[in-house]
Amino acid sequence: SGFYTDAGDLKVVLLDWQEQEITMTFKRVIALQAFAPERIELSTIRISKSDPLINSAREIADDPQAQCSLYQFVSAWSDQVILSVVAEGVAVERKPES
Repeated sequence: SGFYTDAGDLKVVLLDWQEQEITMTFKRVIALQAFAPERIELSTIRISKSDPLINSAREIADDPQAQCSLYQFVSAWSDQVILSVVAEGVAVERKPES
């Protein structure tokens, strides 16, 4: 697992409970906040359109009309948010089983 940036996009690579790889590609990322997110077991991914972090990101990016959502990855063990992404959208791809 890990995360990678490229031209305003962010790729987050996860392994599910069956060790199958999932790639989430976030489009037009305007904010990213991370707390040691690699190799952490996740319980949930929360999605919000009205979190204060979205407004802060819009202001800092000087794009007050950006149509963004907040995606938060939550640790299975601490129930703490370990990765937050503010982006216009996300595409999810599951790697085919070999």
